[in-house]
Amino acid sequence: PHKKIILITYVRVLAEEMRQMIKNIIEARDLNISVDDFEIDTIHSLASKLLKENSVKVTGCDIVGAAAQYVMNNKISRKYGVILCDEVQDFKKEWFGIISALEKPDSITIFGVDETQRIYEGREWRWKDLGIDARVVWFMC
Repeated sequence: PHKKIILITYVRVLAEEMRQMIKNIIEARDLNISVDDFEIDTIHSLASKLLKENSVKVTGCDIVGAAAQYVMNNKISRKYGVILCDEVQDFKKEWFGIISALEKPDSITIFGVDETQRIYEGREWRWKDLGIDARVVWFMC
C-alpha cells in the first residue's frame, strides 16, 4: 500500500481478469492488502480520468491522443511507483507519453508486449523510437 501501483492494458476484459487474478492471489496468500490498493485501467479509461482531473474538454473521439498531448505540455500530479502496461503492442507511439508522465524518478515500469499480436494500423513503433531505455526479458508461456 505504500507504493502506488497501476496496471494498464488495452482492453476492458483483460483489466477485469487482472483484477480477479490479483484478488485471488491476495486471498490465497492471506496478504494484508486489497485489490483496491491497485489501480487497474484501460489506457482509454486512464486517459479519460486524466483529462477530467485536469478539466480538459475533448472534442472528437481520440481521448487517448488528447490526454497524451495534454501531458506532454503540462505537468500532472498523478504519479506511480510501479507501472505495469500490458498489451502495449496495441498502443500508438504517442500514448507512451502518458506512461512517462505517470512515472516518478524511481518508478519501475514494466511493459508486456506480444509482437505476434501487433495487428492495428499506426502501431509500427520501435522501442528506440519511443526514447525508452527498455531492457528486454523474453519468456514464453
